Amino acid sequence: MRLRRADGSFVPHPFVDPPLWSADRRTVTLLLDPSRQKIGLAHHRAYGFVLQSGARTRLLLGDEVVKSWLVSRGGCTPLDPAQWRIATVYAGTRDPLVVRFNGPIDALASEYLAVALPDGARARGSPQLAVGERAWTFVPAGAWRRGARLAIHPRLEDPCGDEIGEPFEHAPGRGLGSARTTTFVPLPIRTAD
Repeated sequence: MRLRRADGSFVPHPFVDPPLWSADRRTVTLLLDPSRQKIGLAHHRAYGFVLQSGARTRLLLGDEVVKSWLVSRGGCTPLDPAQWRIATVYAGTRDPLVVRFNGPIDALASEYLAVALPDGARARGSPQLAVGERAWTFVPAGAWRRGARLAIHPRLEDPCGDEIGEPFEHAPGRGLGSARTTTFVPLPIRTAD
């Protein structure tokens, strides 16, 4: 199995070795070498990216093309809570808080999002990540109080590995972004009229 670029050249060492064969040896799983995808790692420095943005790449079995891709541009955009939509909840109620993201986030979001009470304590309640990982809901155990905040752990990622203030891919030697601590976002809590 080989990968051929649009210019006819072959991608050197694109796959994790050895390939993963099924028990009956009829199906093989090829994994692109993950050390080629992160700038600064030895394999990336030696061989570059396996896939090139905007280029057509073909998977060959012998001389036969079995699959072809047009590679799109990667995400690599830091998460930005300012672009999320947070629904208003009313003080004195236990209405669910709904946070809608501008794209999917990692499925571990229930572990990396929380509600902080005005005194800084973690609110008890039931968090749930919606289907498609594009929204998070939280039903509090007690009534909403003004001053509560959404607490976002710095390890929250999207499926590409982008974090708050830090894209997955960044220039070699560049320090980590500013989001190495928990980010707090005030919640829109209104009093009933």
